[in-house]
Amino acid sequence: MTSESSDITTDERQAKKLRSSEPDLKVILGSGDDQSILWYHSQTLAAKSKYIDTMLSVDMKERNEHVISFPDITTETWEQMMKFIDDPIAVRQMNVQDALSVIEFYDKYEFEAGRNLCSHIISDYLKFNSLYDMEKKGTLDLDLIIDLVIVAHKASLEDALKPGLVYIWRKLQSSRTPYGRLMFTELQLKRLMPVLKYSKANRQRLRLDIHSEMDLEAENFPKTFISTRQSWEKDVLLGRCISHIVVSGTSCNADGDFTYDRLSWDQYKPDEERTARWGGHQVTFRVQYWEPKDEDTYKGWAIVRKYPPTGIDEDGDPIGVDKKKCWIAPYSTNHQYPPFTGWISCDQLARGKPTIKYVLRDEVTG
Repeated sequence: MTSESSDITTDERQAKKLRSSEPDLKVILGSGDDQSILWYHSQTLAAKSKYIDTMLSVDMKERNEHVISFPDITTETWEQMMKFIDDPIAVRQMNVQDALSVIEFYDKYEFEAGRNLCSHIISDYLKFNSLYDMEKKGTLDLDLIIDLVIVAHKASLEDALKPGLVYIWRKLQSSRTPYGRLMFTELQLKRLMPVLKYSKANRQRLRLDIHSEMDLEAENFPKTFISTRQSWEKDVLLGRCISHIVVSGTSCNADGDFTYDRLSWDQYKPDEERTARWGGHQVTFRVQYWEPKDEDTYKGWAIVRKYPPTGIDEDGDPIGVDKKKCWIAPYSTNHQYPPFTGWISCDQLARGKPTIKYVLRDEVTG
């Protein structure tokens, strides 16, 4: 009888030896009435898991008795874990739900091959282009995305975590609907808090475009974030519904139509520049939110006269442009829009009692 062929590798010999020997490692899954027992070759299982390898290498109960327990893993989950490690066909068929069901245990018990496989599946699912396609098709599952981001964070799968964070931060900073900052519920934001804090603290290393000043340390951040954004969206909608405002009662050429300046929320300009004489000077008018400057302490809405420039500097910018308040609306500091009435003169040449009328658009489209 001839000896084994010399071209058989050491690994093959080891595998043959294992197949011919009895399993020597008792694996206990679950606990209580749901407990089950499986048998494995210790060397085979230790090669798959650093955790198991360590437990069987040190002088502990697991090594001495050749028993190892996983009370938090059910038989069904364990079989899933082993299948994706051992079966090449199963690997190709693994989906993101499968990865979500096993990644926690692959990570906890250091099954590196399974952990890497899950990282690949999750990162591929969370690519921004893939999620954007889901948006267009109306198949986006935000709860699943959040589950994947949270588990990737817990398992330190940064390759999988980053694309998910890119998507979530873009949405939290976007005013688009329906896929913008109001797509998140209060509960979803609460779940995301640890991940958001981590990503904001590490935004440079993760190369995340985070320009929001959200106070993630605030106790009621999720509720405050949503209510603040709801108010913002409401104001934007109202602004789009307003065609223009009409100022009357100034007893001068400040009367007329003023249109919202879309480059700046705090200013309404006349459709056509109307000039008037004011104290011997030609001026035009604006309705704007006034910010304090120099010794001026007033903050709120004002009807303002604007003086023309006295010249042009070498860069082509106007020189000497100045604005002065004519009428103010006391206690309008917190008003998003100029008030209808209550205007008072703040200049000796400002007469009359201005009022403002809002003219709405016939139709507003998205």
